Amino acid sequence: MQKWEYCVITGVDFATYGITGSYPKLSYFSINGVAKEIDLGNSAASKRPSGMQKVSEGGYIASIIASLGQEGWEMVGVVNASSTGTGTHGIYFRRPME
Repeated sequence: MQKWEYCVITGVDFATYGITGSYPKLSYFSINGVAKEIDLGNSAASKRPSGMQKVSEGGYIASIIASLGQEGWEMVGVVNASSTGTGTHGIYFRRPME
């Protein structure tokens, strides 16, 4: 039986002018709950990898999504908390456990 690990990027807004954030973070799940959280917002820009400190929130979120794909994570869903489709979204990923 295939086993999976999961993560989610929350606080993502999709606007006509691009991706923005509303307290965006990346959370990795474990059987004990959330194993690790990474703040993707501008407030944590000083903790980003070299060369990414001055990138916009939306640009950094896009970079994280691309990085997850390179690490074998597959995007499996986008969830919006609002019935109107506006506001923040959660982007869910999974990858096979090794």
